[in-house]
Amino acid sequence: MALRTEIRILGDVIVLCCGGRLVIGQEITAFRAEVKKLLSERHGVVLDLSEIEHIDSMGLAALVRLFTGASSEKVRSDWSVPDST
Repeated sequence: MALRTEIRILGDVIVLCCGGRLVIGQEITAFRAEVKKLLSERHGVVLDLSEIEHIDSMGLAALVRLFTGASSEKVRSDWSVPDST
């Protein structure tokens, strides 16, 4: 299953809802481009990963790079994951 994304706007924060698979290949390339675009527009960004079914090591590395890049640019970014309880 491919990566699906949907943008929701909540005030001055953009929520990028992600579902499917975040794995090496087109999924990561498209994901990085979409998040970088949002961050370059200086939006606060929340990544909602609650619908992600599978993430490989490259997907995790992409998340870390984007989070550290946002931090160095002084742009607010957060992750949201499902509660396992």
